[in-house]
Amino acid sequence: MANESRRVFPRVVHVMLPTSGNCKEVMRQFLNKTRLLSLLVILLLCSSVYSSDNKWDVRIESSKQVYMLHEPIVLDVTVTNSTSDTLRTHGLMQPNNSELSVFLKDGNGKQVEYSGPRFLQTSEPGRLLLEPNDHDYNCFNILELYGARECKSGYEVSCSRFPYLPEGTYTVAAEYEGDISNELSINVVAPYGQEAEVLKKIEEAYQIWSQSDTDPSSRVYGEIPRDYPNSVYTELCYYLSRFYSHEIFNGFRSGAFNLRTLNREMLAKYPNSANVKGWLLSLTDQKNEDEKTAIYDKLINEHPNTRCSKMAGLLKKRILAKREVRK
Repeated sequence: MANESRRVFPRVVHVMLPTSGNCKEVMRQFLNKTRLLSLLVILLLCSSVYSSDNKWDVRIESSKQVYMLHEPIVLDVTVTNSTSDTLRTHGLMQPNNSELSVFLKDGNGKQVEYSGPRFLQTSEPGRLLLEPNDHDYNCFNILELYGARECKSGYEVSCSRFPYLPEGTYTVAAEYEGDISNELSINVVAPYGQEAEVLKKIEEAYQIWSQSDTDPSSRVYGEIPRDYPNSVYTELCYYLSRFYSHEIFNGFRSGAFNLRTLNREMLAKYPNSANVKGWLLSLTDQKNEDEKTAIYDKLINEHPNTRCSKMAGLLKKRILAKREVRK
């Protein structure tokens, strides 16, 4: 029959249902594939977040791991532009502010209470422009940020001058504009040997200090860099021996003494100090670019491979970059 509609029969699909013998094996393969797919998704998401959100490579370093009670703990912080764009920022100023934070946890993982200065961050955009792979650098004394200033360390010293962390293990990390650094572990131990002797001398200087006559205390502080030149406490003791001397202390009171003189002296003797940036800025204050560059060149030559030369080189580089922009 030519006009008769062709009958269409449904296609039969044969489905093999798992038997009780292979059901467990089928489920195991399904779960393994599901876990693998989930892991791949997580890795892709993490890679995407890192590549799109991380602007800065934040690195922290410390010259050693074990420190004495009351010994300065210097943290070197470097941030590098990890993008392909020029970034505008404020740079590594004093923590803790809305851009740079340094975190310290004790051996139990508890955040140590911040005791350092607090600054209000300006809402204005930063003036520092960093090209791709360019960096900023600064160094900080952790004791100025988290050190205890109550005299309960077992030593009767001026804890406003010699803050401390209680003995134990700590972890430190930094954050810059939301990007997290590596983590370091540091140990604080009781002083022994020569350093215990030096702290006894510091106790002596503190006990005889008098606001009406600081010179006797100054002389005792001065004995420490003379008799213990390699002590971890020498830098601050030298500073106090000069600061409390009649020449400088009375000069401060009368306004006749220029702090720049003392900063120049400190920089020459302690070019690896955590205070080098402040001293450098003091020496170059109100100087023109040529004068600043000459000062930086002199310090780079006099103190190679130190925090002073590193900071001076960075500040000189900024001046040269500004000149290039003006051309």
